[in-house]
Amino acid sequence: MTGAFVITAKAFFYVGCLLGVGSGSHHALGIAAAYRRLWVCGLLVLLALAVRLFALNVEIAGGLANAFDVSMFGWVWPSVKTQSLTIATGGGLLILAAVMRRAWPAALGSAIVAIGFGLAGHSQGQDVPAYVPFLVIAHVAIAGFWFVAPLNLWPRHALLDQDLKHRMHRFTRAATFAVPLMVLLGLWLAFIIAGSVSALFSLSYGRLLLLKLGAITLALCLGALNKFRLTSQLEAGDPRARRHLRFTLSLEIFLFSAAIVTIAAATTVFGPHAGAGL
Repeated sequence: MTGAFVITAKAFFYVGCLLGVGSGSHHALGIAAAYRRLWVCGLLVLLALAVRLFALNVEIAGGLANAFDVSMFGWVWPSVKTQSLTIATGGGLLILAAVMRRAWPAALGSAIVAIGFGLAGHSQGQDVPAYVPFLVIAHVAIAGFWFVAPLNLWPRHALLDQDLKHRMHRFTRAATFAVPLMVLLGLWLAFIIAGSVSALFSLSYGRLLLLKLGAITLALCLGALNKFRLTSQLEAGDPRARRHLRFTLSLEIFLFSAAIVTIAAATTVFGPHAGAGL
């Protein structure tokens, strides 16, 4: 029960932060225009952070029964203080962007939330190279940018073809190079954190990381389909384009969800030095 709660809480934390990172970057790049959505994303980042801190307290306390033991939080806070304050600052900047209706606080908030992921976790281990946190930050920044794509590219009836084509053009122009880079960064990080190629295949942690990368690679293939086929269909006014786009974006959402649950389980239950066997 406790393990399931912690994994769910961590997955929610990832979703909230990725939505914040992606929404901020999409506004900065002119892909999204509705600033009111940044209110939701900023608040979601803060809520996800609060849930994650509560889940850490549950882990330290040894179960949900002692989750509200305030004394236990004294053991939790020092190790996550810097990361938590950084992510909270990023969430606040997203809300500020919604209030000011300006892109620069959205871009800054997006970057700061991504930076928060480089300030804790396995990337801060003593046995990993010093540049690994920077790889994590880049990986999360691109992942967030891609994660939000179905939300902003979804072909709603109220979204005109011209506006949809504009969004897809701006997104694919950045994603063409950024998303493959994200996959390569993920593979390299998996290798570094697992410790070796053999560990990626023999340890539960490594196999889950490979499973996550497999889901992301499939999503990358769908993204390529969107770029080379569906964009052309939209340009040509093909009435099937919107239906096809909904289908591929739905598959991307499923694959993103699978990747997030997988990485939440990998980092919660197993860790890089867990024994073999799922």
